Parts: sequence; C-alpha cells; structure tokens
Amino acid sequence: MVVTDNPYTHETDLKYENTHKVIEGKLDNKKACYSRHIKNGKKTPIVLELGLYAMADPMPGVKNIYTGYNGEDLDETAYVLINETSFPVKLMDRQNNKNRSYHGYEQGYGYAYGSQGTYTGTVSIGGYTQCQLAAKIVFTPEMEKALAGAEKMTIRMTTGGIPTILKASSGQLEKIKELINYQK
Repeated sequence: MVVTDNPYTHETDLKYENTHKVIEGKLDNKKACYSRHIKNGKKTPIVLELGLYAMADPMPGVKNIYTGYNGEDLDETAYVLINETSFPVKLMDRQNNKNRSYHGYEQGYGYAYGSQGTYTGTVSIGGYTQCQLAAKIVFTPEMEKALAGAEKMTIRMTTGGIPTILKASSGQLEKIKELINYQK
C-alpha cells in the first residue's frame, strides 16, 4: 500500500494496486486499484478501479467462435461477494476503448513473356480488435465492514450477459484490510 501524506492540507491518499485472478470468463484483469482519500480525519469510501483486457472475436456477428468475447461493453450491474454475502453494485465510469488492427500477407507467382505477363496469387488479410475495458466500484460502509473480517472476496461482472469473475487472493485481502483500517 502506498501512503501519500500532505502535512500542509492535512490530507492523506491511500492506494493499493494489483491484479486479481480471473476464475471464470474471457476477460483478463490488468488492474485492480483500491484507493481512499482522508482529509482532516474524514475518510472517503474506498474506490476500486478495474482495468480489463480482451481480444474480440475476429468474425463479427458470429458469436463465441474463437475468444468467446465480441467486444461488448461491461454491463452496468455487478456483484461483490464477500465471504457468503453478495453486494449488488453499479459499475461507474464504464469505458470500452477498442483498437482495430489489420495484418495480411500476399502469396503468388508471375510469368512474363515478352511484353505480356500474367500474375496469379492470393491475398489474405486478417484483423483483430483489442478492447480495454474499465470501470469503478464504490464500496459502501456495509461492504467495508464485511471486508474487515473477510476470508474471501470475488467480483462478478458481465459483458453481454457473459460472466467474468475475479478473485482476490488472501494476501491481496490483507492489503485491502490495511487500507480499510488505516489510522493516521
């Protein structure tokens, strides 16, 4: 956990960044950043910024051919399961930055007879779409209270109804608890 104190304004920023293991789904977790701001002893809610990555299927309109993900946005509702208690949450600031790339090659051969010539061959062009998805979860006081004694935590979100589940390790949970219980 990174603690940044500003003695002039009596503010403290807390930040813990890692990635969570994907236990179900087609998205990769590239960022799980927990943060909190404290000013004059008053704590803001914990905010979790998620960064996810996926390659979209190369064949538009054909569902689940290769990667099982077709470039959909994150659905608005997600669930945070702390021990055995499920908390529905709204994913805030949802983003889906898509980057389309193309690649290709050419094969063939040619013949030339005097001034006349023929060329036959094939051209193959492929493409893929990289999707960088992002969202924020604001933890409620009830969620923070449950996390203080948690032994496990998972986060379930969906894209087009298809679930992705992230799991915090026990070591990660300990760091999140440090962030919750931080006292200056």
